[in-house]
Amino acid sequence: MNALREGGERIVDVEVGRYDDPNPGAFEHVSMPLRYYLDWLGDPSASTRQIDGKQVYLAQWRARDEIDAVKSLTKPPGPLESLLAGEHADLYQTGLFLGPTGAVSNEFPIIFPQS
Repeated sequence: MNALREGGERIVDVEVGRYDDPNPGAFEHVSMPLRYYLDWLGDPSASTRQIDGKQVYLAQWRARDEIDAVKSLTKPPGPLESLLAGEHADLYQTGLFLGPTGAVSNEFPIIFPQS
């Protein structure tokens, strides 16, 4: 989390609701400084990780490209890494999902090492 906090002033689009829900108002993007989202996500006093019954998550964010400390902590999967090292492939973008377990795009918890 400390690596992400280095980019705390960056404005990110947090997704609220479900992108796959066709009902009006069921999904929206909310722009905010990353640090606000990280504070909310890490608040141990929050009883739920939802707002007005809607899940809240940061999806497809290019953190690795935007924050040097995140780049140093993340690597492409092994097979891709060897292709990149041998200049047999190019990596144009990477995406990061950051949200509570159970959010629409996240079935497994992501644990960041404390530094």
